[in-house]
Amino acid sequence: MSEQSAKEFVLAAAKSAALTEESRILTADKSPADAAIAISALGKREGFDFTADEMAEVRRGFLASHELSEEDLTKVAGGGNQGDVWSTMQPGLGMGLGSIFGQFFPGAGGLLGTTVAAGITTAAQGGSAEESIIAGANAFEQAKNDIVAFFSAW
Repeated sequence: MSEQSAKEFVLAAAKSAALTEESRILTADKSPADAAIAISALGKREGFDFTADEMAEVRRGFLASHELSEEDLTKVAGGGNQGDVWSTMQPGLGMGLGSIFGQFFPGAGGLLGTTVAAGITTAAQGGSAEESIIAGANAFEQAKNDIVAFFSAW
């Protein structure tokens, strides 16, 4: 069991509208401790291995490092995929890079991986350096918003 597994679940769940919605239902009207227990059970069902305490720590770390207000917690952002090969590969590339970056930047690896993957995808599709940087910045903001949406229920 590990916080890394909890972080990986948050990133996976934040990209899944179904898991985000299920987490909202499971955590509705629960204390943060009880919500973490429910999310831990959901994570285990999805093949991740972390405790409720590890999930609660990931949530606290994310909220503290991003200094989110109550208003930020209520924002929900959408997203999409262009359907081409590089866009299809981008989430996996982001998770892989996130694991690597997580070794050097604990707590930020997933966001960095997502950002770099978006830039690489844009470049591979023929985008300019400027377009790649903009895609990376947009991906970072989208990933942050997706995680905010995941945590917004609790």
